[in-house]
Amino acid sequence: SLGWPTGVMGQGQGVNQGVFETLLRSDDKGQVHPWLADTYDIASDLSHITFNLKKGVTFHDGSAFNAKVAKWNLDQYIKAQAAPLPALGGTLPKLPKASGGALPKLPKSTAAPTGISAWSSVDIVNDYTIRVNLSNWDNTQLFTFADSQFEVYMISQASYLAKGEQYMTQHAIGTGPFKAVSFQQSVGFKTVRNPAYWKKDDKGNKLPYLDAIDYTFVADPITMKMYLQAKQIDMATLSLSDSSLTKDGVVFHDKISGNEYLVPDIINADSPWSNKNFREAVEYGIDKEKLASAFGYGYLKAPYQVPPRDSLAYNPNFTLGRKYDPVKAKQLLSQSGLTLPISTKIICSQREMQDRALAIQDSLKQIGINAKLDFPDVGRWITYITGPWPKNSALLTPYPAVDPTFALGLQFLMKTIGPSWKPAELSAAVKAAFAGKSIDEAKIRAATDIIIRDALLIPTKEAVSCQGDWPYVHYEYEKRGGPYMWNTESSWISK
Repeated sequence: SLGWPTGVMGQGQGVNQGVFETLLRSDDKGQVHPWLADTYDIASDLSHITFNLKKGVTFHDGSAFNAKVAKWNLDQYIKAQAAPLPALGGTLPKLPKASGGALPKLPKSTAAPTGISAWSSVDIVNDYTIRVNLSNWDNTQLFTFADSQFEVYMISQASYLAKGEQYMTQHAIGTGPFKAVSFQQSVGFKTVRNPAYWKKDDKGNKLPYLDAIDYTFVADPITMKMYLQAKQIDMATLSLSDSSLTKDGVVFHDKISGNEYLVPDIINADSPWSNKNFREAVEYGIDKEKLASAFGYGYLKAPYQVPPRDSLAYNPNFTLGRKYDPVKAKQLLSQSGLTLPISTKIICSQREMQDRALAIQDSLKQIGINAKLDFPDVGRWITYITGPWPKNSALLTPYPAVDPTFALGLQFLMKTIGPSWKPAELSAAVKAAFAGKSIDEAKIRAATDIIIRDALLIPTKEAVSCQGDWPYVHYEYEKRGGPYMWNTESSWISK
């Protein structure tokens, strides 16, 4: 849904980032800065946020950006909450028949209102000032207006009223440094420089620097690699296995974008996963160092805590991790009161995780746990992450960091795990982490420490995002708050 942001899912948020803009912009340090809003002010009682909008900004169709248009945009996101997708805040995607048929009915999140769902209304104060009234405060609220988690882009109200929603899904019309020219599903997306762009660089030069950005959609990773090698494309999304391209002169970038976890079924009392000794035994029984070595190409390390290694909440002095110890694992199993061998199921979110799942399956078998692997289609997977999933099972799935502080990452976890996560101590710690006016990484660590202490999540492998480009390409990779975001307006190519 390229040009209708309330319906944007997945890769759409990557390719249209040069066309659309947000009221605020976040950086890789977890800080939020004004963008289409010149300034913002959080009420002392945390009941609302006031945005003073930038004047003189126009959309690509020539219409003006002002308070009326900003309110209309935010109202569209509020309306979209009628059919929320957990943790993303957008409308539900239509699944192809091959992926499981009709969509399941999703329950509303039991978590406290956060992000867009906390907006109660939007008021126009004057022509260039709006006030967003909040039903509930948490200290990640500003990220909602920036470029983390789910981008709240400003689009042209004039074009929407003239063309309609269906037209907008295929035609992106924003205020950004680049204007959309053409879009072909599964082929590519072409943009050109916006001559009327409002922003200048520090020396007073008009932005953007580039004349155009063309996106080519490549489904096959081998083809992607070949395109980059042949310089048919200048920069590309890659995988760790493509790090060998450095020998050809390609600049390879990697960032730990999250971790992969086993998410145990602790809600069903007759499930072995509800037994803490069993969960600890599973973690001691998985050789994470071996997984990092086998699948990390020298870039990955074994994860032992919830916040990813590149997160500001990551604790370099963490002491609660459980390192591979099959003897300890067997001792815990004998103390669990469960009868060996124990049979269970591991449900994998992605078919491409099969090799890692097989390695985990083999490790667990050696300590007396027989784990059957299941690879559900998309429809069935959605029913699992909204919970409760089948008894006596654990989900094997990656969870993204979402933002540098890991505050949004923690929210993502709490919203998508389903009803399995209800320990009172954890709920209280999470509430404390989000209660203050600003984000406190120490409180995020306190909450995630409980998760590891009680083995409510079992980290198995780091997840990584990779990018490759030629030395003549100059852009700031992963310097924005959201994954895969880059500063298109200030990027350039050497002559």
